[in-house]
Amino acid sequence: MEIKLLLDGEEKTFTVPFATGFTVRKTFEIAREYGGSNIQEEGYDAHADYIVLAFNNQFTRDELYAGYPGGDIVRKADEIMAWALNPKGKEGTDTKNTKTPTKS
Repeated sequence: MEIKLLLDGEEKTFTVPFATGFTVRKTFEIAREYGGSNIQEEGYDAHADYIVLAFNNQFTRDELYAGYPGGDIVRKADEIMAWALNPKGKEGTDTKNTKTPTKS
């Protein structure tokens, strides 16, 4: 996953190779608390903080606010959430064909 921020007049690219367990856990929290379309200041900040967490604090919330299009922050957080829960772009897991190991 990557994000590009305009910092000090220069475009900087930040990447992470995978979503950490902290990011996945926070995904559920954000979805539960702010899953609606009516996001106020607190929810907006939570989405921004989520992005910072997902990128392992390589930049701050203030740097995100200053260097990324404001109207795209929630959309980027949603993109990261989808990636965190489905990193390889696979459809849902088929649990019908999954065998549970049994004890002998």
